[in-house]
Amino acid sequence: MATDNVGTYSQKNDNIEFQRESTQERLRGQELKEQIEILEKLGVSENTQLKSDKQIRDRLKLSENEETPLGFITEDGEVWLNRDKVAKDTPIREFGHLWINFVEKHSKAVFKRGMELIEQTEYYQKIKDTPNKTKEQLLKEALAQAIGEKGVKILSKSKQKGEIPKVV
Repeated sequence: MATDNVGTYSQKNDNIEFQRESTQERLRGQELKEQIEILEKLGVSENTQLKSDKQIRDRLKLSENEETPLGFITEDGEVWLNRDKVAKDTPIREFGHLWINFVEKHSKAVFKRGMELIEQTEYYQKIKDTPNKTKEQLLKEALAQAIGEKGVKILSKSKQKGEIPKVV
């Protein structure tokens, strides 16, 4: 599996982190479009691509025994989502990676505190023994997963209350 996300993608498929599974249900149709619109309005990314499983496999040059990811970030900062598999947390999780990298670059103290906090969570505990990863890479993955899962809960509650326009 890969080692990091934005800015280090290569055609060798050896250095980008993918979301390969999710506990969330699939995201489809209008709900998927709405979630992408909301995230793009936040200004983290302006380019989200909905691609087929085959298009993603071709782009990443995956072998037959490698699972196709639900989403990932390209070297150019594009968010690619697998329209055949995308789960409710996938768009939020992938935008979370962009946000984490932004905070790391522009607010070192906030980034450091975020890494300290996520280390104490189940998100990090589940993946901390993943081989061929640095501790920081694992912490970033754990934080992105937390952002995705918590983001779905926040979005669902806001939708129930009719507050999505207020959030954006």
